[in-house]
Amino acid sequence: MNECTRITLSWILITTVTVGILLTIILIPVSIRDVNHDQYGIRYNDLDKTLDSKLYEQGKYVLTPQTKMFYYSKIVKTLTFEDMVCLSQDGIYITMNIDVQYLLIKESLFDIFWEYGKEDNLKELLIDLTHDSVRDVCGKYNATDFPDNRDGIQSDMQETLTQDFELTNTHSLVQYLQLVNYDFPDSLNDAIDAKQTAQQDIEKAENERNGALTTAETTQSVAEANAQVLLDQANGNAQIELTKAEEEKTSTEAVWQNRLDTYYTLMNDMGMTSDEFVDEYIYGILLNNGKVIYTDIN
Repeated sequence: MNECTRITLSWILITTVTVGILLTIILIPVSIRDVNHDQYGIRYNDLDKTLDSKLYEQGKYVLTPQTKMFYYSKIVKTLTFEDMVCLSQDGIYITMNIDVQYLLIKESLFDIFWEYGKEDNLKELLIDLTHDSVRDVCGKYNATDFPDNRDGIQSDMQETLTQDFELTNTHSLVQYLQLVNYDFPDSLNDAIDAKQTAQQDIEKAENERNGALTTAETTQSVAEANAQVLLDQANGNAQIELTKAEEEKTSTEAVWQNRLDTYYTLMNDMGMTSDEFVDEYIYGILLNNGKVIYTDIN
């Protein structure tokens, strides 16, 4: 092999190595695919249009350059709707701010890929679906129901949206819906303020009325208690007088019974009849004492 041939071969070798190094430098970076901690990855070969059945999670992967990685959220995502306008049942335009949290179903990620492609395509569907679902619920209520039943309306919106997500086959779950705030036209706001002021006045009047009733009831209770005390005292005094009278009656009856027994004893000892005893003995005693007694004995 002559010198010229050796030089030519050397240049070919150097060129080949150089091209290889350059290709390695170029291809390695474009062949690395990163999957973040909050993502799932689905590998798609754009060359032969095949899909890898493996679901890729967090990590770095060296794949062929023609490989495309489709990324899908692993965590709960939030859709924010500002100044969404809906029409209430009574024809009032209501402006709302709403947040919706949703989660992609892991087991359905390959279905999402075939039906929607990128996650952003599914997200556009979820946005449109949420608009329609929330407006449908809004149309079921009067405007005045919002301040009176805000929690109930929010719950109805979440329940309806959950059903719509399932019926539309979004392969996603509604985690939470929040009716952040809402606003009415100025004329309706003024009417609501007037209503709330009237309600506060009514509540104040009812509180004052209840306070007056409580005071009156307390006064009545005290009066009844005092009357009961006085009644108890009167009953006690009456009972004392009654007891005293009964005692005097018993004592008097005992005295006269004792006298009667004595008279019967004397009458029997003296062998007198009742008439004789009255006419002679008792009458004589009374005369001696200077007293006159009228006795009618039947």
